[in-house]
Amino acid sequence: MKKLFFIILILMCISCATKTTTIEVAEKYDHITVKSVTDAIENCNPHERWWVPIGGVDVLAVRYDDCLDINRALIMLTPSSLYTSEIRNKSVELLALHYLEYLKRTNPNNQWSLEKVKEISMPSSDEGDASKLIVIYEISSTATRCTGDSCTRSISK
Repeated sequence: MKKLFFIILILMCISCATKTTTIEVAEKYDHITVKSVTDAIENCNPHERWWVPIGGVDVLAVRYDDCLDINRALIMLTPSSLYTSEIRNKSVELLALHYLEYLKRTNPNNQWSLEKVKEISMPSSDEGDASKLIVIYEISSTATRCTGDSCTRSISK
């Protein structure tokens, strides 16, 4: 009986912690809408930009610095009406993993991470553009610098 009570207590703690984190991230980025992303694409200067076909799914990946109130943002767009949601999501996840590996190889002194902050469905336009899925990640890094007997870490988002 004690084991069952303990297991239920642990599961309740885990579920509460997960929900709190999700709500905080969602509230922090509530200002990001289809319009703000469209404006960012038109007005912010891209740091890096690629069109990447992943198994026939074209994904536009653009990195912006200091855009959408995010220090380093990775925005991915893919047509949403041409593929199933599972294929779209897996393609974006795969490209995010590739980008994370790219960051690790080009900056090996840093520990890199991506946090998905927003996923938006963009409806098709009157001009005939297909509907799109927009996924936004925040890029974070922790740099470790060691001199002599001491090391310092600096976290950058």
